[in-house]
Amino acid sequence: MAEKKDVRTDYEDRLAETIRNAIINNDSKWEKRWNSFDIYPQNGNTGRPYSGINELNLYFSPYDDPRWFTYKQIEALGGQVKKGEKGRLIQFYTNKIERIKKDQNGNPIIDNEGQKQKEVEIIDGYIAKYYIVFNAEQATGLPSYTPPEITVEDRKKRDLYNIERIEQLVRNMNINVEEKFSNKAYYQPNLDLIVIPDKAQFKGKKEYYGTLLHEASHATSHPSRLNRKLSFDMNSKEYAKEELIAEISSMLLSRKYQIAVQNPKRDFSDQKNSLAYLRGWIMAGKLTNDDFKDAIKTAVKVSNYITLHDKELTLDKSSSKESVQQNKHIIAFAQHQSDKSFNKSMKNSVETYHKLKAKLAFQKEPIKEQEKER
Repeated sequence: MAEKKDVRTDYEDRLAETIRNAIINNDSKWEKRWNSFDIYPQNGNTGRPYSGINELNLYFSPYDDPRWFTYKQIEALGGQVKKGEKGRLIQFYTNKIERIKKDQNGNPIIDNEGQKQKEVEIIDGYIAKYYIVFNAEQATGLPSYTPPEITVEDRKKRDLYNIERIEQLVRNMNINVEEKFSNKAYYQPNLDLIVIPDKAQFKGKKEYYGTLLHEASHATSHPSRLNRKLSFDMNSKEYAKEELIAEISSMLLSRKYQIAVQNPKRDFSDQKNSLAYLRGWIMAGKLTNDDFKDAIKTAVKVSNYITLHDKELTLDKSSSKESVQQNKHIIAFAQHQSDKSFNKSMKNSVETYHKLKAKLAFQKEPIKEQEKER
C-alpha cells in the first residue's frame, strides 16, 4: 500500500510543479499547443484522446507528436525507447483487481506451462492504477504521425456546433446568465447568477464562450452542485485557489469544446489578469505545491461535472460508455467537501451514478464494467 501511495504522490507532485512553473514562466509555447485543437494527447495504440488529469499531464510536455505508448507497446510495434529517455505517469481508475488464483489450501494454482494462474475480482469501489508512457518522439522505429486534415468549412461547422453545446450545458446546469454591457464577468453565488459582458464587447465568439465556461466553473460551487465554499476577499488564499480551480477547469473545457484559451479577465482593463494574479501569489510563496495539488483535483472534478450536463456526450452511444466510466467515480467524491472521504465515497459511486443518470437523462443502455483510461 505504501508503494502505491508513493506513486500517487509522485504523480500529483510532478503535475502540480509543472503547472505551477508554466504559470510562473508565462510560457506562450504551451498556450499555442493547447490551442491546437486537432491534436490531442492520445493512446498511441487506440487513438483515443486522454482526458482530465492525464490530458493536463501529457499536454505539458515538449513533444509535438500526440501519441503515447507504454514500453511494451513500443516494442510490440517494432520500436525502441531511446536510451536515457524518461516516461510520464498516467492514471486511470478501475474496479478490477487481478489476483493470483489459489486452491482451497491457499496455495497458488499453477497452469500447464508452470505459470501462476490469475483471476480478476470486481470490487464495489474504484482504485487508481498508474502506468509509465513514452511519447512517440522518445522512440525509434515507429511510423510517423500524420495529423488529420480538416477543411475551413468543417472548422466553422464544428465551432457553431460546440457553441450550441456550451449554451445547452449551461442551461442544463440551471444557472442564471445575465448578459449586459459591463466591464466585469463574475459569478454571484447568492443569486446563482453569471453576469457576463455583452457579446459585442468581446473580440469574438470564442472569447465570450471561454469566459462563460470560466464562470460556469465558479458556479459549480453552489450547494445544489459541488457545494464549494467561496471567498470574496481577493487577498485570501481561498480566493486565489478558487481562481486557480476555475483557470484549470476552463482550460480543460476549452480543449473539450475547442475554444481558444482566453483569460476571461484580460479584455477588461479595470480587472487584474488572473494568471498575473496567480503568479503574484506563487512568487510570494502563498500558493504552495499542496495548494496546486488540491486545485488540480478539484478542477478535474469541476470540468467533469460540467460535461456531464452535455447531453451530446451523455446520450451518444459511441462516447457515453467511456465518458460515464471516466466520471462515475469522480462524481461520487466530488459531492464531498473533503478528499479524506475518498475511499468511503468510492463505495457509493454506483448508487450516485444511477441517481445522476436519472437526473441527467443518460441513455438506457447498460454500462459494461471495464477498465478505462481517463
